[in-house]
Amino acid sequence: MVYNIIMIPSHIYLWGNKKNFTLSSASQGGYVLSETTITLCYREQHRPTSVEQLKRMIRRLYLQECYLYAQKRIPYWTTVLGVELKKVSIRRLKSLWGSCSPHNKTIRLNLCLAIYPHQFADYVILHECLHLIEPNHGPMFKSLLSKYMPHWKSIHQIPRQKLYQEVFYV
Repeated sequence: MVYNIIMIPSHIYLWGNKKNFTLSSASQGGYVLSETTITLCYREQHRPTSVEQLKRMIRRLYLQECYLYAQKRIPYWTTVLGVELKKVSIRRLKSLWGSCSPHNKTIRLNLCLAIYPHQFADYVILHECLHLIEPNHGPMFKSLLSKYMPHWKSIHQIPRQKLYQEVFYV
């Protein structure tokens, strides 16, 4: 059998940690996390043969990780804020970390949040939940952010840090 050779990154970031990255054939897809390594597993017939297929596998990892984190943090913030959410979706957003539709009581989160530290994802979740109280980014909104997350301004800067300029974007 002939395989296309694709460039595989030596590492990827997950929750702000640089992890060694490997691919492995397995009886089923998914991923295995250790302290230092992420292994993406694929069934032999689904071996990634292009960069786009590899990115799709990494997107699935980030989607699953974001979903697990959001399951814990969204109930926390909605309880603290006393707000109700009807729907949360996680997907690849090209230019936003998240968005909120206050009238529908829905938020969308970018699956790439899983690249950055948990505190950044937490900031985005809080930010979007606060839009259920205050739809604009005016002084009231910033006051609420400061009340619930006093160090939000430094957290907001995390994706701009030099460390993350080498991220394998998906």
